Amino acid sequence: MLSSAGDTLRHEVLPATALISDRTLRDNQSASVRDKEISILRGMNDFFAASHFVQPAVPATATQPAEVDTQAWTSLRSDPRAIGFDYPNGTGETRLVYSKQFNKTLVINL
Repeated sequence: MLSSAGDTLRHEVLPATALISDRTLRDNQSASVRDKEISILRGMNDFFAASHFVQPAVPATATQPAEVDTQAWTSLRSDPRAIGFDYPNGTGETRLVYSKQFNKTLVINL
């Protein structure tokens, strides 16, 4: 994730298997390599789909995760225009949000 000035705000590398869109293929030892490749390609094509973006990024009633800074969390909860991006990370779903006030990204495990 880059800022408008080109500064790196967040850099993350996902394993290709995180993009497997068909959950039945993820841990299936009998699934063919080709089936997994096709599912990964579908996941790549769907990665930035509009359905992965949510607004507000954090509902006003959401509970603060322990790993998130209190000031940034409060800022996000009070900003109904903030946008969140949900994506798979290999162990589940993750939401990436940007705090304009603090010029930083936050990662919330869903």
